[in-house]
Amino acid sequence: MNKEREHLGYFYGILAALSYSLMVLFVKLSKDVPIPAMVFIRFLFGLLILMPVLIKQRVKFSLKHLPTHLVRDLSGLAALYCFFYATEKIPLVNATTLMSTAPLFVPLIVLVHHKLIVPKLRMLGLLIGFVGVVTIVKPTGANAAEPAEWIGLAAGVLAAVAYVTIRKLSRVESTSTILFTYFLVSAVVSFPLTLAFWKPIESSMLGFYLLLICIFGTVYQYFLTKAYTHTPPSKASAMTYLSVIFSGLLGWLALGEVPTMRVLIGVVLIISGGLIIVFDKEDPRIWGSKKSD
Repeated sequence: MNKEREHLGYFYGILAALSYSLMVLFVKLSKDVPIPAMVFIRFLFGLLILMPVLIKQRVKFSLKHLPTHLVRDLSGLAALYCFFYATEKIPLVNATTLMSTAPLFVPLIVLVHHKLIVPKLRMLGLLIGFVGVVTIVKPTGANAAEPAEWIGLAAGVLAAVAYVTIRKLSRVESTSTILFTYFLVSAVVSFPLTLAFWKPIESSMLGFYLLLICIFGTVYQYFLTKAYTHTPPSKASAMTYLSVIFSGLLGWLALGEVPTMRVLIGVVLIISGGLIIVFDKEDPRIWGSKKSD
């Protein structure tokens, strides 16, 4: 892969992480809005924002790639539902860190799906990262994990599936097509749930927060897709760890949330594992030959 393109992917990853953290902050502030309504409005608004660009670029869609699109779209949508729920129930940095475990699961998905042998250094990064996960999501004992923490972790697994699928789609579809399909499918699927759980939004401030969720969510999705178009998923996905830092700062400054020492240790371990994956230059091997992931 061209190194200049890969560096550009990292830049897009940083912008995606910042946009993501800002979206998450306003999700936290909008906890009085039902999650299905929040998700539906986000995707509907995103479609309206993207529509002029999509019309100009004349987005083309092939039914041949529909199954792959659906895997990407539904896994991404499910990850968002899980993440929004976790964000409302647990501190911002906890929810963001658990969602950001996706880079740890990406190499495992690549390993299973593509039958690639993950390099030893990358496996070390995975091990360190998973120790961090266990540190935050304590399975048993006096401070055992809340259900919302497990749901936050599920969001990370589902996001990893979406990330790998984006990479696969980027070889045969344009960024605009991938975005359009994701927003359209997500809006259609989430609409019935919105009707079922709808309640009037009485506060103008909540309406403003929803607008910001839509804006930052759309910008985040664009930069994320661009990052995965330019960079292998196991490396580009690790850039999302920056959102943990951004969310931690926003949670502290805007919400007064101070993470516990256990959470901080878990965050450091997860980020360390992610950085090892980012800086690992060895390609996965398939039956003794090198192949890009």
